[in-house]
Order: sequence, then structure tokens, then C-alpha cells
Amino acid sequence: MLVSSNHLDVGVGSGYYLKNYLPQSTKRIALLDLNQNSLDTTSKAINHFQPEVYCGDVLEPLELNVDKFDSISVNYLLHCLPGNLIDKGIMFKHLKEHLNDGGVLFGSTILGKGTKLNFFAKKLMGVYNKKGIFSNHNDDLESLVASLSEHFTDVKVEMIGCVALFSGKKI
Repeated sequence: MLVSSNHLDVGVGSGYYLKNYLPQSTKRIALLDLNQNSLDTTSKAINHFQPEVYCGDVLEPLELNVDKFDSISVNYLLHCLPGNLIDKGIMFKHLKEHLNDGGVLFGSTILGKGTKLNFFAKKLMGVYNKKGIFSNHNDDLESLVASLSEHFTDVKVEMIGCVALFSGKKI
């Protein structure tokens, strides 16, 4: 498990993972999202952890002015951010500044290019990209690895269908 007891979750969504799988031994959990409603919902769902809550845009420098984290998760966020993966990679730079040396950033994203999609997945991804929910038509494995490798060492990426599971360490 890559989650540390000093963890920042970015792009919290509904907070499903945190509600169901966050280790009870977690000493410090922080939430970061651009959407205040998501932050409110998730922080209430895990209020027994007394989460720190930050509203911010990962595509801009983050001025959190708090102690750094040992782990940062970014699950199912990249494919929702505008631009290509190289442009979105600025997020890794901004988050790395809030990670302790030796800490790990990990996450997942849906790649829209270079993966095999079934008929339903192609249709759904097309609709989501057209509506602006996704922005991943040109997101590919090579760009993801390049963006991660620019900011982290020991980069690992595993593909499961069109989903990339990734991690990297800060030295």
C-alpha cells in the first residue's frame, strides 16, 4: 500500500476510497480539490480523521504553507484536466513541492490514446470528451511516463485496460 500515515489526497471526488480504505492508523490526512462541494462531502465522510481541507488548482502553484506529506494520491484526476499530458504534467511539479524527500506520489488515469477500447468505452469516452468532463483524447502512456520522470525517480506505470496506475518517488 502506498498510502502513508501522513497523506494528501488530491482530486477527492466523492471520497469513496478514503471512506472505505483509508487505514485507521492514518495520523494526518489532507484533502485538496478545486471543488468545494467535493471537499465538504469528503471531509464530512471522514471527519473522525479530522482532515485538513485545502481548495486549490493543481495546475497553478499551491501555497499551502503546511508541513509536507509522505504520500500524495492523484486518482482519476489527470484525464479530467484540460490540455495534453505534457501540459498537465505541471501538476507533478506543484505537488512535488509538498512531498517530503523519499515520499511517493501515486495515482491513476484513463488514457485516451494508444490503448484498446471496446465499443462502449470508445462511445463513453467520446461523449465525456465532447462534454468537457474528460480531456484525454491525446493522453498516452509515453507522455505520462515522460511527465512523471521529469519530476520523480523510480517511476512505475502499470496498464490495466485503458487505466494507467502510476507512482514515483521524490529524492
